[in-house]
Amino acid sequence: MQKIIFYGVIIGLVSVVLYGFFLAGSPSYNRKIASDYDTLRELKRLHCALSNLYTHNGRPASSLDVNELNRAYTDRSSCVGFCYFGGGFDSKIGERYSYSANGIYYKICANFNTSWDEVRKQRAYYKLDYDLGLRWAEGFTAGRQCFERTIHECDKRN
Repeated sequence: MQKIIFYGVIIGLVSVVLYGFFLAGSPSYNRKIASDYDTLRELKRLHCALSNLYTHNGRPASSLDVNELNRAYTDRSSCVGFCYFGGGFDSKIGERYSYSANGIYYKICANFNTSWDEVRKQRAYYKLDYDLGLRWAEGFTAGRQCFERTIHECDKRN
């Protein structure tokens, strides 16, 4: 009788753990989602930094130089907002994000482990929502993705 109870408890615990993986996904899957979310946040901060730099210098950044991009961040007249740019380093491949600019338009490429749909499903955990300003990223898939964006120049009279 005690063996039956013991094995019943073991089977019950294993079932609960497996059900948890079914609901939330495996730890490695969640790390991939978190990594992609971090990439999206970094690309959003980069856009902010590029817009600040363009507003202050009247030209796009020539590269993703952290010192150049963060100089505009330290200026208190920033109208885009304070957005510290972390460096443009894609930890998934160990290289910088690919960047090219043409006037107020630029193209940035990054690598993703999952897709927009998968990251969006986890939004309850990572607070991913449209009001975070991520509409530009909608529809990306796993692998290397490039986004073409427009730099928003602020009104310099502010």
